[in-house]
Amino acid sequence: MTNYEIVLSLLRAQLGTNPLDSDILGTHIIEKERRLIQEMSKVNAALNKYADARPIPDTRKEEEIQKIKDRAEDLKEEVGERDERGITVFFRHDGKIAIGDHMIYGFMKAAAESISRTLPTKKGVVLHSATYTESIINQHVRCQEEFLVFDKDILRHEDGTPAYKVRSIRVMTAQGPRVSIIKSEQVPAGAILKFHLKVMEDSPLTEEVLRKLFAYGEVCGLGQWRNAGYGTFSYTLKKL
Repeated sequence: MTNYEIVLSLLRAQLGTNPLDSDILGTHIIEKERRLIQEMSKVNAALNKYADARPIPDTRKEEEIQKIKDRAEDLKEEVGERDERGITVFFRHDGKIAIGDHMIYGFMKAAAESISRTLPTKKGVVLHSATYTESIINQHVRCQEEFLVFDKDILRHEDGTPAYKVRSIRVMTAQGPRVSIIKSEQVPAGAILKFHLKVMEDSPLTEEVLRKLFAYGEVCGLGQWRNAGYGTFSYTLKKL
């Protein structure tokens, strides 16, 4: 394996993506992702981002749900039960703000898809073919850490309560379109996320390709509302 140390520095605050309601996380998000991986893997080339994707094991699902339950307990006095379903938060890992490694894989595949649109299409060539690149990412890349921790806490008010980013979203329900209010924890701009990436020896995902993928973080980064610029980052990459 070829090992890289990668450091991401947030250019703009990153918003939490995990619903504080653990039932939503377990039933509607993790299970949906597992079904997509199982049902869509290798159906056709258009769905290649799921091909060979690692299944989400029960132990990982339970660990993530427990982290959300622990976070909900921390916020019990600050958050009323009625508001819980409209809040997204970060995991806590060893007492620090964290994200799951799957967010890095998801970012890399999204970057590959966007970059490929700017290049001449060449089937079976990394970055020139989004589906091929996404498949290679699924097969050749792993983070050394399961949970990646930030060096800073979330943004807080003077009294210590979370300084949520509040925004409205339009959702489609059985009763038609509705506008809801969602609140998200924020990790501030300048926060650092350091992790280690392992890539198979002789993979077409060379250091040059990795640099192009992570450079896309200045356009569209991590977390919710990233299309509006939240969660964008600069990076450094060092081959170990």
